[in-house]
Formats: sequence, C-alpha cells, structure tokens
Amino acid sequence: MSDETPVPSPLPPDADDASTDGAAEHSAGLIRIRGARQHNLKNLDLDIRTGELTVVTGPSGSGKSSLVFDTLFAEGQRRYVETFSAYARQFLDRMDKPAVDRVDGVPPAIAIDQTNPVRSSRSTVGTMTELNDHLKLLFARGASLFDRETAQPVRHDSPESIYTELKRRVAGFTAGPPQGESAPSGGSESRAAESVGATGSTAGPPQGESAPLGGSEPRAAESVGATGSTAGTPQGESALLRGSEPRAAGSVGARDPRLVVTFPVELPASTTPEEVVQWLSASGYTRVQAERTVQRAAPAPDAKAAKATKAKATKGATASEMVKVLDVVADRFRIGTAEPARVMEAIEAGLKRGGGKLMVYVLPEEGAEQIWRFSTGLHCPDSDIRYSEPAPSMFSFNSAVGACEACRGFGRVIGVDYGLVIPNDKLTLRGGAIKVFQTPAWKEAQDDLMRHAEAAGIPRDTPWNKLTPEQQHWVKTGSPNWNGKWNQHWFGVDRFFEYLESKAYKMHIRVLLSKYRSYTECPSCGGARLKTDSLLWRIGTKEQADAVLPIEKRYLPKGVTWSRTQLEALPGLCLHDLMLLPLDRLRTFFGSLAHTLVPTGGEATGQAQALKLLFEEINTRLRYLCDVGIGYLTLDRQSRTLSGGEVQRINLTTALGTSLVNTLFVLDEPSIGLHPRDMARINSAMLRLRDAGNTLVVVEHDPATWAPAPASAAGRSCSTARPKTCDRPTRSPAPTSARASRSAWASSAW
Repeated sequence: MSDETPVPSPLPPDADDASTDGAAEHSAGLIRIRGARQHNLKNLDLDIRTGELTVVTGPSGSGKSSLVFDTLFAEGQRRYVETFSAYARQFLDRMDKPAVDRVDGVPPAIAIDQTNPVRSSRSTVGTMTELNDHLKLLFARGASLFDRETAQPVRHDSPESIYTELKRRVAGFTAGPPQGESAPSGGSESRAAESVGATGSTAGPPQGESAPLGGSEPRAAESVGATGSTAGTPQGESALLRGSEPRAAGSVGARDPRLVVTFPVELPASTTPEEVVQWLSASGYTRVQAERTVQRAAPAPDAKAAKATKAKATKGATASEMVKVLDVVADRFRIGTAEPARVMEAIEAGLKRGGGKLMVYVLPEEGAEQIWRFSTGLHCPDSDIRYSEPAPSMFSFNSAVGACEACRGFGRVIGVDYGLVIPNDKLTLRGGAIKVFQTPAWKEAQDDLMRHAEAAGIPRDTPWNKLTPEQQHWVKTGSPNWNGKWNQHWFGVDRFFEYLESKAYKMHIRVLLSKYRSYTECPSCGGARLKTDSLLWRIGTKEQADAVLPIEKRYLPKGVTWSRTQLEALPGLCLHDLMLLPLDRLRTFFGSLAHTLVPTGGEATGQAQALKLLFEEINTRLRYLCDVGIGYLTLDRQSRTLSGGEVQRINLTTALGTSLVNTLFVLDEPSIGLHPRDMARINSAMLRLRDAGNTLVVVEHDPATWAPAPASAAGRSCSTARPKTCDRPTRSPAPTSARASRSAWASSAW
C-alpha cells in the first residue's frame, strides 16, 4: 500500500537532516513536514512545493487523509487561529496539534471536502456562492419598478423629464382619450388617485384668516402671474372657474392642444366658496380647474388621539374625514408656442405647491378633455400608490426588510395539508372522505356535515374527486352565509381546524393537529420568500427575458392586480424568476444584459461603473459554476439537498471568486460524481487557483490514478514524480483517452 506525495526533487537523507537547523534559504517555497506520525503515518518526512498543484494518491488506509487533512491542514488551521486574541479564539473551532515533529512554511489553510454541514432552510445555492448578495445590489441600482395595480412603469419625475414627456405626448397627440383619461366635467369627484396626501394644506385656513398655500412664503416668489395664470381675471374678482375657462380665439390645430397645468390642494370639506376665493387670493392664484370631495383617513394629532384611534379601530370603526380637493391652475399655454422657461416655471411651481403631484388638463379643440398625471419620487399618479426607495436589504429573504411577513423568508408555512385530511379522494362524504371526522370524538362534526350538505344540495354519495371545485370549496371553507353559529350553518373544515388551534394548549389536541399539518407553500408570497413590493422590480428587456424563460412560466407576484396578459407584456424578469433559472441559462441572460444596462465611453458615470463591476463579478462566478459542471442547479436550491460533490464544487468556485492568494487549499476527491470527460473542467478550475498564487493539495481515491503498491508500504511515501514535459505547464497535454487524462495529473506536481 502506498502514499504517493510528489516533491519537486527527492532530497537525500543527509540534506533533510541538515535542514533541521531551519535555514531560511532551504525552506523558501517549500512546505517541510518532518516526523509525521498521525494515525497510521510512519514517521514520514516530506517536502511540498508552494504555488503548485500536488496530488496525493493511494488505496484506502494508506494514510492520505491523515497526511493531508489531519496533519497538513490541521497545522495550518491551528497556526492561523493562534494569530487571533484569546477572546476571539473561544468562538472558533480549533483543531488539536497533530503528531508531527515540525511543519515549516505552511500558509493559512482552507479545506474543501465532500461534507455538507448545512442544515438551515435559509441557505441556498445563491447564498453559498454569494450571488444573492450581488443580485440584491444589482436590483437596488439597476432595476425598474412597475405599479402593482396598473402594471405601468414607475419612475422619478423631474421638471425636465415632465417637460420632455409633455412635448412627446403633444407631438403624437390625437383627440380622444387614448393618451390619458377623460377629464371630469366639473363638480365633485371622489377619486383617491387625485389626492395630495400630507401637503401641509389639509387643515385649511382658519375662519376669517387667509393663509398662503404651503406656509408663509412671500407671495411674489410663488405667484406665476407673469406667466399668464391670472390673465383674464381681475385681482379682486371672487369667481371660481371650474373647468370653464374661455378658450383662446383662433384654433392652433388639434395637434397642439391647450394645456392647463394644475396642482391638487386639500381643504376641509366645510370650506365655503368665499373662503376658497380668499385663500386663493392670498396664495397668488385665482383659478380652479376642478373640484371634488374625497374621503381621507383622519391623522391622529397626538399620542392620546392615536390611542383613541387605535381603540376605535379595534372595535371595527375607522376614523376618516371628508376633504375638498381643488385642482388649482398654475398656468395655461400651448406648448408649441410657449417659452420653455415659462413651462418649466409652471411645472416647478405646481410640483412645489402640490406636494410632488401635478396634473395637466388637455383641452383639445375637438374631442373629450384628458388628464395627464405626474409626480416626483417613486409614486404612481394613476393608482396613487407611493413606493419606498430601493435598498439592497429589500431584495434579501434573510433580511426583515425584504422577507415575506407570513413565512419570514422561508417560502413555506406550517398549515393544514388536505392531502392528509382527505387521503383517499375516491371516498364520498358519507363514506368518510374527511378522515379527521371519522373518530368517535368528532362524529358530531360528521353529522353536521351530512345535515348541512343535504340542505345545501351538495352530493353526499359522490366521490370527492368527482365533486365540482365549488362544492369542494363549500366543504373546505363552509357556508357563505356563515354567521358564527355552529348549529345553523356549515362551519367548514378550515374553521374546524381553527377551533382546534384555539385548544392547542391541550396535549391530545396538539397530537391530533400534528397528524394533519405539514409544510405547504406560503400563500402570501407563493414560495418567492420576498414581499410583494420587492417582486415588482424587474431587470432586462422583453427580448432578453423571452430568450431564457417562456412567458407562460413567468412568476406572477401575489398581491398584485395584474392579469396574465399584463405580466407577459412586461419587460425583463423579477428576482424570483432569476432564482428559478438554471445557472447556465442565467449566465446567458446576464451575458446579454451587460450590453444594455452598462453604458460605454464617455457616458459612464459612477452609477454605471458600479453596475459594470457587479456584472463582471456575477458573470465571473456564473462562468466558474458552469465550468465545473453544475450549471443545472438553480439559485433557490436549498443547500441541504445538495450532494457532497456538488457542495465541494460550489466551494471551489467560491474560492475562485474570492481571489485569495498565498493560501493552502486542501481538496478531497474533487472528481467525485463527474464523468471522466468532465475532468478537464475541474482541472481548469484548480489550475486557476494555482495560477493565482495558491498552493493546492488534492487527495485522489480513483485507483486509475495511482500505481499498485504492496500493503507493507502503508504509511510511507512510495514514490514521487513530476511531469517530464516542462517544469510549469500552463495546460496539461491533450490525452488520447479519458484514462490518459486522469493519469496525466495523478501522482504529479504542477
């Protein structure tokens, strides 16, 4: 039995004895092991070159693992841990000092073995490879947001972008409502989407006092009278014009309609027209395009009021108040003839006075009026939903910010498993399809089911799998007329288990529940592990998404009102779609994505440079994972379900991605589970680690890679060898067969 450990050149015994003095010139570039007696090693002396790939082979029991893991790695790990303080060492796993006389020149060591110590459901392929960390940074910087109700893109609007959008819409304007929506004809309108929220003007002016809009700023700075917003109305006139301003004489054409820039203002519903006129006059404005009354949740002004509001909400009452919303005119113009400075001034004033919200009324010469809505920040003007700014923690299921609140980022919850409640779907309701009702203790529930099913017209002698979905739903959820009285209506299987949950303090009830519960997909996130707001962000184009994932397999987030058609029309993929893609297809997606998201040349900014670094790191790690033959895995695959060979190859690519140098990597049979033709991929990965300045020691058990030796040679170095082709080849010579490929690197130092 042999233990082949290669060295650069065999040293004579006298040279080994002379090196005991520890001369630095003799130990430079060498790991010197003297007197190794760990387990069945027999006083082994060995030199291993640093910066090379060394393979140790031999039959079982020859001492390969004792030499590499229990001696070399243990000593390197022990010395590295000893560099920490005594306080830090108590939190680290330390290995015992091996039975060896001395080990010189050993660098910090990392073991990549076949064990899979992961048992947590939170650990996935994405977290092991650190790709999830890069993806959450990428989505926080380069993804696009789409509204949960309208599926329209949500972006930051600025005065410049609004002006550009107005010119674009007017250029393609046609009379009618396709560009926007029909404007109200006047009077009141209860649309929550046109509210302002907390703009500072919800309290309204006190009785008998005129308060300027938005505070006590100088009226001259806020007035846009110079732009023509007050033209045609005397300063002291107390008349409100609600969408009935006279249009200018002479038509400019339907291609350049008159635009009325307005901003919403909230006042108490009890505000009289005289108070509105007085307030407008004090604010520097005289026209109102539209007026409506909406219902708002009343804010609690102090702690006592907050407690009172909470108490009312507990009783089922919701505090609300009616407010009057005015669309105050900031300016009116035709964008084709108006000065850009005038348009920008009106937009800026409207955004400032309207709390970041702006509405542009389009008054064409022919056709119905339209409304174009804009807003600053991540706010959808059509649905009036405001979103928070993206942060990396928003896209991590291991963070409380992004994890689903129902399953806390696990993707599964413990609930009633109807596969256990109804194990045999060929039975009828009368024949005992509901298994939990068949015990003597719950026979009364079975009788209730029979009685109420007859009254509701539910077949009692039809097999469960032959019942319609509506009839099965009635059995599970109960009667739609349920009033809380168990003897009047059928309560349903769900309420039966809710009743058992309320009695779970009893031991026998807990035992009963355990028989019918299991892990099921989270109903709130659908197994995506993330909150709905995190799944509204998408990255890429529709063409890039179609190339890697069919549209019928796109994930529809829970909690959105999108139709399947709207989802299929959206560009790109959400984060959960990327998690479900195999690594080789994910590599294809990011390979095409880097050319569209990262600008080149002089357009590269700090944001673009950060995206470029992210894409380079993601593509590098994906390439390593595909090169070692695990491109079939997905990022959401749980780590505890991986085999030992898959874990070892993932750890190998992680080491490649971290760009470590001057480190000792100890590997245990990295070829396990691979076809011989795929060995070149593993060799290439290990050579990359070596070329980066690291030392690799590989334990190989394949009998095709070592020469037979007598059993009496166990625990001794039987032979060492180096390739005769060159001193440091960059690539092994092309073998003529798979067996020759393995023999080319076995028992050798590269």
